[in-house]
Amino acid sequence: MIEIQKLIVHNLNLSGRNPIFSDSLIDFSEIDEIDEVLEFFKKHIETTRFQGHTKQCKFNNNISNNLKSYVTDIYDKFLEAGDTEEFETHFIDNSRLIADHLARSMRGKSPSDGSVFILLYSMDNIPYIGILKMDPNTGIQIREDLKLDVHPHMLPSIKEKLHKSAFIKFTNDFQSQEVDLFALDKQQSKDEPAKYFMSGFLEAIEKANSENMTKIIEKEAKIEICALIENPIEKSRFSQKLKQKLITGEEFNLDDDLPLLAREFFEHGFNFDESISSIKRNVRAKYPDAIFEIVPAVEKVKELEFKSVDKSVTIKIDANLTNEMYTYYTDEDTGETIFRFDPILEIV
Repeated sequence: MIEIQKLIVHNLNLSGRNPIFSDSLIDFSEIDEIDEVLEFFKKHIETTRFQGHTKQCKFNNNISNNLKSYVTDIYDKFLEAGDTEEFETHFIDNSRLIADHLARSMRGKSPSDGSVFILLYSMDNIPYIGILKMDPNTGIQIREDLKLDVHPHMLPSIKEKLHKSAFIKFTNDFQSQEVDLFALDKQQSKDEPAKYFMSGFLEAIEKANSENMTKIIEKEAKIEICALIENPIEKSRFSQKLKQKLITGEEFNLDDDLPLLAREFFEHGFNFDESISSIKRNVRAKYPDAIFEIVPAVEKVKELEFKSVDKSVTIKIDANLTNEMYTYYTDEDTGETIFRFDPILEIV
């Protein structure tokens, strides 16, 4: 269950020098369609919080982390003053700092202007600070005085996902927690610069988990080992063996299992230590808390993919398909690549 206690909006005004700040919280009693508005935010919080692109994160261990400092400051004032006018003033002041920090993180990097809504809310009795970066084309219109005009029939569908949002645990103790915040940093287009929201604004890193570890270990192991194998068919055979190991769902240990999977493709006595160290470095560059003994998330194992050099032809084969169900080879005389599939698959 979601309950919204405080809500304020600021205009990012990326074309100007500074955001256009609101001086007051949104007064729910002044909005005729308040039920629709609150439902709009509750649904977006719930939908975004649990969608696949939303990441569990920890704040960076920088001496100075702006957003973490603002949240900590708001929380300390709440402990001191309680839910009072003094606290509301403090919340407003810090929300302005958060909006300014977001605008500075975006300016010159992203043209995606709009407004930022900052909320104090609780989900299942756990308090959070919510930050929702909203594009201007919604059914909630922001007037020049930063009051809301609501057009309930124009409100985006709850299926329409946000692209930038953060849900930060409302606390002043970010050391003892396993997760500090949940962040969505989804690119709206390939022209949008990556990660200004995660690295520049949130100053956070995604925590390692079985889903992202499965994906990145498969990716980096494939890149590292296939670079050492010359024969394209053998490259694909190794990729298939790796996938079939991961989709068993049994514990996978990079140090122990990778040499067993790759040994047949190399001369006897080949030392895999350097390759394994390279894979670990690349994984830790993205997930500093990475572990290399995992129970794979089977649903994250990618299908086997074959592509022509010009990428005009792509053949994808589910990782669950065993060697008995299909074969492929290159005819040495004609250069043709030939796939054969078991009739039970009924390929048409």
